[in-house]
Amino acid sequence: MAIQRDDERLPETTFNAKYSKVNVTESPGGHRITMDDTDGAKRYRVEHPSGTYTEISDDGKSVEVCVGNKQNYLKGGLTLTIQENGDIKIGGHARLSVGAGAHVEIGGDASIAVGGDALVHAHGNLKMAGEDVYIGARGNMDLNCSGNFNLLVGGSTNIASDGNMTQTAPRIDLN
Repeated sequence: MAIQRDDERLPETTFNAKYSKVNVTESPGGHRITMDDTDGAKRYRVEHPSGTYTEISDDGKSVEVCVGNKQNYLKGGLTLTIQENGDIKIGGHARLSVGAGAHVEIGGDASIAVGGDALVHAHGNLKMAGEDVYIGARGNMDLNCSGNFNLLVGGSTNIASDGNMTQTAPRIDLN
């Protein structure tokens, strides 16, 4: 299945070859290796008949396009460093599975936007902390606690309700 060039997600090729500066080797099955020595437009490209290719351009940019599934397996570690911006787009379902601990550190602001429901679940303790914390709901909100509930306020406490307010506690039998 060859790639359609009108797909805007594909990077532009750096093809700018001049006659006699290009060496192309193509197999009868359609595999192609191109080595272009054109001044200012040198590039190396390896293509598969399916449309998958790897290209390295004169400025050192590397482009890899895979029309099928891609799998990488590393028995050792991996370090990925991106010195400029990064963007990962996944058109379907995604899963990140970490077999041990994990740490995410962000030097600036961060946000998480979820188009549907969201769940944060910890099998152990869950802690949230911040300089100021706001939790809001446009609909109903429930706080459920099956153990003790402690509320410690270092300043004023204001509770306001536009509707009825009920507070109940079990009766204690002193007999």
